[in-house]
Amino acid sequence: MPSFEDNISALLAQRHQIETALSNVIDFEEALANITAKPVDSRNLVPYKISQLSAEFPFLDWDVFFKSAFTKFQLESPQDDTEVLIQARAHY
Repeated sequence: MPSFEDNISALLAQRHQIETALSNVIDFEEALANITAKPVDSRNLVPYKISQLSAEFPFLDWDVFFKSAFTKFQLESPQDDTEVLIQARAHY
């Protein structure tokens, strides 16, 4: 039969293994969180009409973009006066 000291020693060894395993899980979850998309801050959203997008961001043909996206899901394309929410530009 193991002595009291042996039992305590075994429990402490298991505790160390459990703490190490938990630390590894936390490290993994933190690494995973850093590679996934961050949630959008709803306080940082700005409403734009599609026509405004075309005027302010002319590098993309927004009509073609939305038609393509909506057609893919068999939805009716939005009109120029439809409002969409985009994330505000970061100011550095």
